[in-house]
Amino acid sequence: MKTLRMVGAAMAVCAIASGCGKSGPDADPRAAEPVVEAGGETLTRGQLDEEVEKMVTAESSNIPKERAAEYRQMLARQRVQAFMVEKVLVAKAKAAGFVVTDEDVAKREAEVVKNFAGRPNAPKSFKELADKYPLGAERAYDEIRKGILLDKYLRAEASKAGEAEVKAEAAKIVAAVEKRNSRKYAAEEALAKAQALKKELSGASEAEIKAKFAKLAMENSACPSSERGGDLGSFQRGRMVPEFDKAAFGLPVGTVSEPVKTQFGYHLILVTEKTAAQPAKDGKPANEEMVRASHILLSTDAKEPVPTAEEAEETARNGQLRQKAGGIVQAALREAKVKVAPEFKNLLPPEEPAAAPAVEPAEKK
Repeated sequence: MKTLRMVGAAMAVCAIASGCGKSGPDADPRAAEPVVEAGGETLTRGQLDEEVEKMVTAESSNIPKERAAEYRQMLARQRVQAFMVEKVLVAKAKAAGFVVTDEDVAKREAEVVKNFAGRPNAPKSFKELADKYPLGAERAYDEIRKGILLDKYLRAEASKAGEAEVKAEAAKIVAAVEKRNSRKYAAEEALAKAQALKKELSGASEAEIKAKFAKLAMENSACPSSERGGDLGSFQRGRMVPEFDKAAFGLPVGTVSEPVKTQFGYHLILVTEKTAAQPAKDGKPANEEMVRASHILLSTDAKEPVPTAEEAEETARNGQLRQKAGGIVQAALREAKVKVAPEFKNLLPPEEPAAAPAVEPAEKK
């Protein structure tokens, strides 16, 4: 089973606990060097190397030999970053009065176990996972609790803009689902709608066909390209599903296709540009035949369940968290004046630009 990684809602967070490195004549003379100092605590190179080695050993069957050094480097960076975040932000979370309840822990443990569902030898309980954790079961339970604390703190900080922002975003989420559903039909209805739109376009002149097609795409198409008036950009043969591909490359420029049925529903296609294939010449590579096309999709996909207000608000809060968590963490690390070894400097947040010096007004002569 792959190494267990504790994941919070905002980021993977794992603590680096004090450990005993090698001692004696074979000990690395740099083992006692600090790799990172944060929140009044220090992670030494020996502690970091020991923990990375445990994780590598646990994953050895999944790591190609030629990538072992790269994997160690990746784990070391993750550990240093996690140490910084934990030592600075867990302290802030506790100072702000956040606590972790047994109910919180049970819920998070169930979420972690659920993430393994469907895999071979999936665990039946968190204890089963914790007992196999390379850094020890006690560490696994500790990381769960700290991850929950960090989530609570980051969620609270991210939501300081207020509930109005969350409710407005939730309303957009519900509206987007309803809009997508309004453009999904039973097969017969989709075909009839496509034929009706084709008829509506048939009266457009060559000069106005592109603009009219774009307007109908924005109003009716279930494809995300509807935001661009149905424009799919340029593509070569074989990039689209076969039925669409055949129709697009067979159409003259400026002509709207008959409804084309694919696995997604019914399409009306308008080819707006064609580029002929060019053979290689004078050292220049050959160019394949290309078309640029727009389409209107009348989807036959099943309609999505419309989220409740509470579900949409939870989605909005998660989005708010993803958007703002990085800035919150960077500000906290700057404030804490975290120190790291030179090879990990790029894990620190960029320095804020210094304010421009005030310009003294010129003395009047």
